[in-house]
Amino acid sequence: MNKKIYVLLALCILISGCASFTRCEKTSTSGQGQPPVILDSYAPSQIRPGATWRVYIRAKDPDGDMKQMIQVLMRGGSGPFKTTFAPLRAEYSAEMGGYFFLRTPSPAQADYDRLGFLGITLRIALLDCQKNKSEYVEFPLHFTFEAAHDLPPEWQDVADSSLGAIMFDLGDMLNKSRGGGN
Repeated sequence: MNKKIYVLLALCILISGCASFTRCEKTSTSGQGQPPVILDSYAPSQIRPGATWRVYIRAKDPDGDMKQMIQVLMRGGSGPFKTTFAPLRAEYSAEMGGYFFLRTPSPAQADYDRLGFLGITLRIALLDCQKNKSEYVEFPLHFTFEAAHDLPPEWQDVADSSLGAIMFDLGDMLNKSRGGGN
């Protein structure tokens, strides 16, 4: 079921056309330009299994040529599990504020015992057309059955501004945690 969702999401991105993503036609007058800057970020450190995790970011690029978000997913107690490069829409090439989301498998779809204990960490950086990279920000995540916390007031203005998906299949990670998968 999750694979169908990811295939559908990928097709939607392709159908929307690459024209909606940042093109690297701009050139900086200052040589290599300046890297994007993540001004602020927030993500809850605990969510329920099956919930959608929202990672909030405010960022800007002085050169106005942000093009990609580097996403690194790490399992607790080990190094990087997967890395993806997600394109940013052209409207976010100079400044953005909102959230990226990650859907998590329900308890019926995955065994959270081990992953809930170890947790995961998402590392995010922004890349511009000249390959300048922002500093990484890290978001630890543990799974719990406690009630969700309210979004802090300083993020209410972008609570409905989706910037896109975080392109990982946690079901794949859960299967490898249990010794399954490849």
